[in-house]
Amino acid sequence: MAEIETAEPKPPAGPDARGPLQRIIAVWDTAENWISGSLLAFALVLSMYSVVARYVFHWPLDWSDETAVWAIVWCTFFGISALIKTDEHVRVDVLITRFSEKRQNILNFYHTIVGLAFIVVTIWGGYTAVQKAYATGVVSESALRIPMWIPFLIMPGGGILIGIRMIERLAMLWGKLSGEKAWKDPLLYGLIILSVVLMWMLTTNIDITLALLVMLMVTLFLGMPVGFAMGVASLAVLLSFNMMKLNAIAPKLFWGINRFTLIAIPYFIFAGNLMMKGGLARPLLELGYAMLKRLHGGLAIAVMFAAVIFSAISGVSAALAATLGLIAIPWMMEKGYPKTFCMGLIGAGGTLDILIPPSTILIIYGAVAGESISDLYIAGFLPGILLALAMCVQVYYLCRRHGFGAPDPADKFSWPDVADKFKKAIWALLMPLLIMGGIYTGIFTVTEAAVVAVFYAVFVCCTLYRNTGIKELTMMLKDSVVLTSMIYFIIMTATLFGFLVTVEQLSNRLLEFIMTYNLKPWMFLAMMNIAIFIMGSFLAPATKILIVVPIVYPVLKQLGISGIHFGILMTINMELAFLMPPIGMHLFVMSVVCKEPLEQVIKGVVPFFLLLLVGMFVITYIPWISLVFLTPH
Repeated sequence: MAEIETAEPKPPAGPDARGPLQRIIAVWDTAENWISGSLLAFALVLSMYSVVARYVFHWPLDWSDETAVWAIVWCTFFGISALIKTDEHVRVDVLITRFSEKRQNILNFYHTIVGLAFIVVTIWGGYTAVQKAYATGVVSESALRIPMWIPFLIMPGGGILIGIRMIERLAMLWGKLSGEKAWKDPLLYGLIILSVVLMWMLTTNIDITLALLVMLMVTLFLGMPVGFAMGVASLAVLLSFNMMKLNAIAPKLFWGINRFTLIAIPYFIFAGNLMMKGGLARPLLELGYAMLKRLHGGLAIAVMFAAVIFSAISGVSAALAATLGLIAIPWMMEKGYPKTFCMGLIGAGGTLDILIPPSTILIIYGAVAGESISDLYIAGFLPGILLALAMCVQVYYLCRRHGFGAPDPADKFSWPDVADKFKKAIWALLMPLLIMGGIYTGIFTVTEAAVVAVFYAVFVCCTLYRNTGIKELTMMLKDSVVLTSMIYFIIMTATLFGFLVTVEQLSNRLLEFIMTYNLKPWMFLAMMNIAIFIMGSFLAPATKILIVVPIVYPVLKQLGISGIHFGILMTINMELAFLMPPIGMHLFVMSVVCKEPLEQVIKGVVPFFLLLLVGMFVITYIPWISLVFLTPH
């Protein structure tokens, strides 16, 4: 094995064994990552410049925020292109994973062709938007007065980049399928027949809402990436029923993500990556254990303590679960904790990340519902802490009942030890105070807090802990772009879905249904919890928000239900979805991290899942828990 690790790689035959096309593609792969990462870094610097100008020089700027938003929009398109290359898009894979590799390739080929048609429409609409903006001379509202055709260029330009990637993917899939006689597979003809049936359906007198739901469900369950599924389904209905002109599609997509409130999402993602990968997890765990080592289940409770602190730093729950799993599980097993219990604890504890602020899910909800993100953050704090405390009590009970996690007689509590561990963890502990303290006191907006969090994390990891350099920062930027692009692409295409919901007045239909059956608010909340819980079996959290909120939110006001409270309920419901097969993200994270079958992870998660389910019921019908700290408007 040592010889394999130290052996020099063999050079390719000749100057470069790859052909000219492969070399060009390889260069573009590298350039694409650099461009997208640089755009995110550029946006961060601009936003930080705006914060400094406002608080230090008392000179608020409008152009820096505007330009930062455009940089993130451009970053998104380069990121989507990279996602197509690596096939990392979010999808409902309940059906597609049950097929053979050949049939998966057939489905992916079908998805790519349909998605390419959507991108062609985007390119055409983007071109006409650029042309119109150039002809009319319209400029931005900031002091720079930038001609709007410049930011609009990303629609046709980015669309072309994505289209090229999709053609590259089609060529790759064709190469795999050509030797497998895919043309003989019944699935291919089934997809052709299905497409014809769907097109025929859109020419009939079918109800528009029903047509939209059928198109969306079919595309999702065929395994099409969620962003493309929402875009394709909405586009097909819009064009078939003459509800929007072809050249109006791209501007609608552009303005769907050209929103200042959304840029806090990539900033918090990057800050969380920095803190989690910058070596701050172990000091937090060691501090928690130093304080709780004489308590039954003390190390497990210390893990929950670390999960809460990291939840108040990051908005990336899967990364939190993976980071804690890699560090904490070997240590816990060393102390005699069963591996199944460890996987369940960390898998469930990591879900608190989307409830305890700062949460990217709450940002998306606030952007869609029009609620204050600061208010949502305030509302999410107490429910998150109460659920964490309930899980700590459950940990103590399970450890006492099953006889593991007893205090080690050799481990003596020591105040000097606690002080030493506190000194090492102080920089991680200060970050939640900086973020949430700035937001709750009104010093920072949510976006400003996200920017400050990033530069604080860079300072701590690069200068104090000195375990993060340029190479690591570059990789974290790349990882952050990937997740940002996934989220932004779904938000962008969901704009078309939201437009259809508004035009078809689905909220009014739902309200009529409620009035007809005289549903009380508590009945409506129970019905929504069940519906969202079922949707959690196959849809990602952001997708559920973008589908449910435009329909349900107007009804909340009629029933006297707080939109803030409903947002917290949805978020807790999404925590459950992370622990629910068949696509529970945290189940798969724990399975991969611990190299254990999914069944073992589920076995460990069940007690914590049931506790979260009870917690959701309690918080649903005691709104005070969510709203107690909010100032009445």
